[in-house]
Amino acid sequence: MSKSLATLLLFAAGWGSLEACELKKIESKWDLWRGALCLRGANIWQKRIEPGDDVSAIGPGPLGPPYSVDGLKQLAGWGANFINISHPGIFTQGRPYALDHAAKQNLDRLIAMAAEADLFVVIGFRTGPGRSEKAFTDQGGKKDHLVWKNKKAQDAWVQMWKQTAKLYKNHPNVIGYELMVEPNSNGALLNIYDPEPFFAKYKDTLYNWYPLAERIVSAVRGEDSVTPILVGGMNWSSVNWLDSIPEFSDPRIVYVAHQYEPFVYTHQKGTLARQYPGFFDGDYDGTPDYVNKSFLATLMDPVQHFKEKRGAPVTVNEFGLIRYEPGADKFINDHFELFEQWQVSSAIWIWESDFKGIDWNEFNFRFGNDIAATSEVSNSPLEKVIRAAWSKNSARPSKLQKKW
Repeated sequence: MSKSLATLLLFAAGWGSLEACELKKIESKWDLWRGALCLRGANIWQKRIEPGDDVSAIGPGPLGPPYSVDGLKQLAGWGANFINISHPGIFTQGRPYALDHAAKQNLDRLIAMAAEADLFVVIGFRTGPGRSEKAFTDQGGKKDHLVWKNKKAQDAWVQMWKQTAKLYKNHPNVIGYELMVEPNSNGALLNIYDPEPFFAKYKDTLYNWYPLAERIVSAVRGEDSVTPILVGGMNWSSVNWLDSIPEFSDPRIVYVAHQYEPFVYTHQKGTLARQYPGFFDGDYDGTPDYVNKSFLATLMDPVQHFKEKRGAPVTVNEFGLIRYEPGADKFINDHFELFEQWQVSSAIWIWESDFKGIDWNEFNFRFGNDIAATSEVSNSPLEKVIRAAWSKNSARPSKLQKKW
């Protein structure tokens, strides 16, 4: 069988890439994002420890849960080649919006551990001046979303990223800066979930994330002209807001989408009535749909369309589901196949910390598909799917960092 025919057959089966990631063609960090699919990995997550947090479960702080070199080496051993660090910003959440030395030192440790595990890193700030971890929950109050109402907080985000770029621009395994994880002023504060009515009323206000993003891009480029910058859309970076992101003039922008839909399936607990593939109302129109790979392709069509229209890279650097949803392995596999077909990099949620006190495991796919699992298992259907996808990775810091 000829090589070209074999490639076509692989592509038809859902796993072939239009173009292989060739190390000899990678001369810069930007080359990892554009063109051939080179990056497949996972998120890690940490928060500031606050009064009332169970330190026995999340660690003593000041940030947690703690990660270990061994845990990241295990991730690399599964085949992942990058981590998306969903991390508190390195400036304080409250005034005077100054450098948070504990957060910086923690980020330094994570980057160093990732380098030891031979993993690339994307730095993503989920919190920072005027934005706390509660901004991601329904418990958030005004002070948790202050960034959308206070120009001084937004100015501090600009300065925070300027400082971040200055600090990390020369790290060989840092391949991207995600400016804000899941901007969500439209939904969290205004209960507006469609772009058109939001921009009709709030385009020229502080609620609009994009002018702030443009300011941050300019500040970063004042310190670092080469590291790719990741910009997500509003509405928690959902797929259906991807096209609302303006086209940035900077030539090294990677556009971000997150994908957890259909939420009624990916986050169901209790009876687990919905399975994948299967019939249920996946688009919230009151009519059952057959939710399968074709449904997902239609749901995520904005990703493919945006990539083709803009001629710019897109990453789905958060996607996933509760690990024990019926058909979870098939759901994840179909996502991986679509990402391969579209040449879109991805990071699954989540590579959980191996801290022994953690008392949650809903998204810890190392526990496998069984809801009753209380520890890591081997060779689960989920593990097989994820390892198979990540086995395609060839790019690693140890193979490329001498080029930049």
